[in-house]
Amino acid sequence: MNTLLESEQRSTAPETSILLGRTPRPSAVDRIAMRVAVRLLIWSTRPVGDDRDERVQRHELASQLAQRERVWEQRRLLNPVI
Repeated sequence: MNTLLESEQRSTAPETSILLGRTPRPSAVDRIAMRVAVRLLIWSTRPVGDDRDERVQRHELASQLAQRERVWEQRRLLNPVI
């Protein structure tokens, strides 16, 4: 019996019920979970310190340095090295 000529032709692509014209969308729960995940990711990468605290600390360090330089200059003028 020759079945090559009498058999039905099978398609190579599986039959799926894809609706044409619609793009697949994640469910509402998945969209909410993704939104929460993105916000948590952004929140977790925020800077830890406050910029104002850093500016105050830099200002204090600069004023301490200026005071030390004034004291050094005053000592240098009062006690010259010969």
